[in-house]
Amino acid sequence: MKKNALWILAVLTVSVLMFSLIAVAATPAAANSLTITSESKTALAGDTVTVILKVTENPGVAYLRLTLEYDDALTLTNAENGTIIKDFDRGVNLMWSADANSTATGTLVTLTFQIAEDAEVGEYPITVKLRECYNDALSDVSATVSNGSVKVTKCLHVNTVSVAAKAATCKEAGYTAGVWCEDCDTYISGHETVPVTDTHTFGAWTQVLASTCTEKGSERRDCGICDYYETRETDALGHTLGTWVTTSSPTCTEKGSKRIDCEACDHYETQEIAATGHIFGGWVKIQSPTCTENGSERRNCGSCTHYETRPIAATGHTEATDAMVPATCTTTGLSQGKHCTVCGTVTVKQTVIPALGHTELIQSGVPATCTQSGLTEGRTCAVCGTVTIKQTAIPALGHTEAEDAAVMPTCTQSGLTAGAHCSVCGTVLTAQAVVPATGHGAPTDWTVTVEAQPGVAGLKEKLCPTCGEVLESETIEPLPVDTSVDTGDTGDATAEPADGCSGSFRSSGMLIVLVTVSALALFGFRKKKETV
Repeated sequence: MKKNALWILAVLTVSVLMFSLIAVAATPAAANSLTITSESKTALAGDTVTVILKVTENPGVAYLRLTLEYDDALTLTNAENGTIIKDFDRGVNLMWSADANSTATGTLVTLTFQIAEDAEVGEYPITVKLRECYNDALSDVSATVSNGSVKVTKCLHVNTVSVAAKAATCKEAGYTAGVWCEDCDTYISGHETVPVTDTHTFGAWTQVLASTCTEKGSERRDCGICDYYETRETDALGHTLGTWVTTSSPTCTEKGSKRIDCEACDHYETQEIAATGHIFGGWVKIQSPTCTENGSERRNCGSCTHYETRPIAATGHTEATDAMVPATCTTTGLSQGKHCTVCGTVTVKQTVIPALGHTELIQSGVPATCTQSGLTEGRTCAVCGTVTIKQTAIPALGHTEAEDAAVMPTCTQSGLTAGAHCSVCGTVLTAQAVVPATGHGAPTDWTVTVEAQPGVAGLKEKLCPTCGEVLESETIEPLPVDTSVDTGDTGDATAEPADGCSGSFRSSGMLIVLVTVSALALFGFRKKKETV
């Protein structure tokens, strides 16, 4: 009888699957697909790494179920929900559900993996498989998933040093600058070979054939690293002329001549020497000028009898300044004047400047503080400094004490003792001391927070008796699923369910999904996954 029931259930399951495929094929594909990408990380064996699954494109989803596959060298120790869909259930699968579509993008889930201590160096893929994804209209949403990995390396290259580049020469190759890891004795970047260069390192040019005044010579230079050398011509030297020698001296009015010879050959050159012109001596004063009258002076040629004369301009007055006498607040002054120091003539007369009177300047008062005395307002003359109103001292005010209330500690947060400060200047009068956090109390007994249902796990928790924080939680095994099938009932598909819940099925599509899932579970179609 049991075999017959299983056979009937298998036939029913196949039929439901075929109907489900027909229904899915009839549903148009979504305009956009959900895009999920996985991070890839690099770490050492024994390390703990986090890998984030991100949603970058989201046309709107209300239910999502994923399965993770990864190597035994990795252990999933934690999975923290992101902000894409609120209700998160972590078991063999990662499942999210909501009452309405979510179009959010960003972090879907943060996965924490523990790498085995004996994990070999290499890359360990993290495969994300999409099991189900639909929107609040129960329409399937297509998804594109990019898998990630955890790369185990023998070194993270923490201690590195920079190695300077070595220039290539015409004889020996060089290398670029690089970075050397002292932990694994390996170049991790740079240090690439630079081929032998065509550029030579030459020494100085040395003479092979000397140049003459009119003929070119040659010279050579050698590479100091290899056997290569170069030659080139040197220009003719040109004539090396000596000193000009006068052959005919010029006079004041007649030209002369001169000659210069090459010191290396018999070449020579000649030039005319211009007439010297008159060579005058210094000007001699004949009549001295005065402040208002011109004088005269004469100069003679030292080579002949020629001479010249010219006037000496009147000197004009030599002015001296008669200094200004500034007026003060109480005394008169004088304007600036001028006179000639030679003949005494007054050129600019001085005039009297009236006394200025006092110009008062206000000296602002200084308010008294809690600890510092102040000053009243005063006045002084800005010109002569005379005090017209004297400033007097204002005594210090003293502190105005205000109470700083104590803060009680909690299980996780420290508190403070009572204190006091000045409400005017903020000075701390009585410092508050830190009171350590009390810590959680002994956990309560287990409390069932989610009852187990057929095929659905429940949850129980232990709480802190003081603050109510969850200290421990465990899942409750699902109740068994009723797999019996009543083959004699051909009633209406909208009839009331056997468990007493009122209302009809929302659609045949939902029934197909539920029956298919139950049947698959019954026949053991579940791939082994790690549950934390």
